[in-house]
Amino acid sequence: MGITIRHRDLSNGKQKIYLDIVQDKKRKTETTKWWRYKKPKTQEERDHNKKADQLASMLKAEKDKELVFGEYDFLKVKNTRTDFIELFREEADARFRTRGAKSNTYCSFKHFCNFTNNRCSIKDINKAFVESFRDYLLSVVSQNCSAIYFKRFKRQLERAVDKGMLTYNPAKEVKNIQIIQPHREMLTIEEVKILVEHPCGNELIKRMFLFSCFTGLRIGDLKAIKWKHVHGDMLVFHPQKTKYKQHSLYLIENAKRWMGVAGKPEEHIFPWPYQSNLYDTLREWVYSAGITRRITWHAARHTLASMLLNTDGNIVAVQKILCHSRIDTTMIYAKIYEKNVISAMKGLDTVIK
Repeated sequence: MGITIRHRDLSNGKQKIYLDIVQDKKRKTETTKWWRYKKPKTQEERDHNKKADQLASMLKAEKDKELVFGEYDFLKVKNTRTDFIELFREEADARFRTRGAKSNTYCSFKHFCNFTNNRCSIKDINKAFVESFRDYLLSVVSQNCSAIYFKRFKRQLERAVDKGMLTYNPAKEVKNIQIIQPHREMLTIEEVKILVEHPCGNELIKRMFLFSCFTGLRIGDLKAIKWKHVHGDMLVFHPQKTKYKQHSLYLIENAKRWMGVAGKPEEHIFPWPYQSNLYDTLREWVYSAGITRRITWHAARHTLASMLLNTDGNIVAVQKILCHSRIDTTMIYAKIYEKNVISAMKGLDTVIK
């Protein structure tokens, strides 16, 4: 058992100082931040070496004490400032290649880099550090985004433990950020029926919105799908949000009626000539039908989920139809459905007294 100060020659005539540590037949090296001149020529260089050697000796004495009292941790195999950054970057880059800049892991990594100024030593990661990053996220993004990004960060700490970079995950002592369930505006079946019959100044908007009510497609996918994606009763395409994943969707008759006359394979089902999403035009049409709530394109997607749960109640089927990667996302609709059920049951109190 012991620690030896060693020098590693560099190409510029200098030497990097490191510690060679041995205990119970285990051996590892720890690189220090100090260097020395291999062959000092001036008094200034000799003085530099003397100071560097003194600092290295002080560090050796500190590590010797840790070894004697059993405080030295061999599992902390690295202490360079980029170790954790590189670990995080590895998974962030992988997610970016499949999900793009919208990847939650990638977004979490970018915020972490901003928080640490691209410098993070493993030895600095403790409960206080984790709490500080948690507070930082809450100060720069919404609470729900913070909750998601913080979970992705905690996942990287688990990876650090798995790789032996940390002996324990300090994030386990820090509570997750609570997600606030947002209000999801949607239409009732009766309101959908009203819109089916109500004229719209822009027929393309009406066709796209009602098609989405019966398929759950996002506005980006409505613009992207082509006739080549239609195979009989199936729509097979790669969603814009998750382009790595192929999605197959059964087209019911209520969806087909809004597709129009079939065109050439490379032609878009809904040719979109506009630069914006024309939210104002959509809302004017809905408002003119007597629906005064704030309805967006995405409300059609929520509407499909609501109609499915109210008619069938199969949450797994809804997850597949909406192409949700996680059942947790779909469960938000289930909670809305449960509230509707409770409200309906309470309504009986007003009928029979």
